[in-house]
Amino acid sequence: MTRYLLNSAVIPAGAAGTWRYMVVDPSFARLWLLVGPFVSRIGYPENARLLQDLAGVPVAVDRSEHAMRPGDQALVMRLRYRVEGLKGGLKVDLADFEFGILDYLRSN
Repeated sequence: MTRYLLNSAVIPAGAAGTWRYMVVDPSFARLWLLVGPFVSRIGYPENARLLQDLAGVPVAVDRSEHAMRPGDQALVMRLRYRVEGLKGGLKVDLADFEFGILDYLRSN
């Protein structure tokens, strides 16, 4: 099982199957990060900094694609609102995000 850290709850191409998404609070997100290890796919330095401050663990900024497999899990840090025309650099804090656990249960 691989554990991912994601900016959004987008299901990767080619990953048809059964998924479960459960909203969690920031304290659960902190514990999830502390359990480690995880593969960061957080694409914005501001988000990585918030997560580092939340849990006291390093969070890499990495915009690489990921391919989840059945059994994999992700902590999703999803912005609660849509930002038009920006490519990052937005000043945010934890209250701007919803956290969730995304589990890939099985493929079709």
